[in-house]
Amino acid sequence: MKARHLVRVAFTLVLAQSALVVSAASPVDPSISSISTAGHWEHSGRSGTFRVVLSQDGFEHINTTVVAEWVEVSSTAPQPNIVATTRELLRNYLAAFEAPELKVYPDRVQVTLKGVLTQIPEGKVTCVFELLGDGTVRVVRKCS
Repeated sequence: MKARHLVRVAFTLVLAQSALVVSAASPVDPSISSISTAGHWEHSGRSGTFRVVLSQDGFEHINTTVVAEWVEVSSTAPQPNIVATTRELLRNYLAAFEAPELKVYPDRVQVTLKGVLTQIPEGKVTCVFELLGDGTVRVVRKCS
């Protein structure tokens, strides 16, 4: 009888610990289909890397949102990586895109997006952006 009680107590403790771990974990956004990181930026004494997050929603007509992030890498902050700047490249664009292609240059990263228009399946679309170290975005080629 005592052994059964100990097993129940141990099992209850394991379940409680599992619940705490699950509640502490950040939920994952299921709409995110791609996260790409590349390059290095420096500006005003800060530095880090570029990250591009592509998320897609919808059922019949997929729409895509693409966000560029300047992730600051810090060895002294409580969190080693902090998003210093965020810029939307696309918002609810009616196309399904592949993972972004990132080309690294010494002072910037070029982001190329290729996909298919969701309302015209034979319609292909390409967009090109450049992410600069100071947190700005340059449109090299509008989506067409």
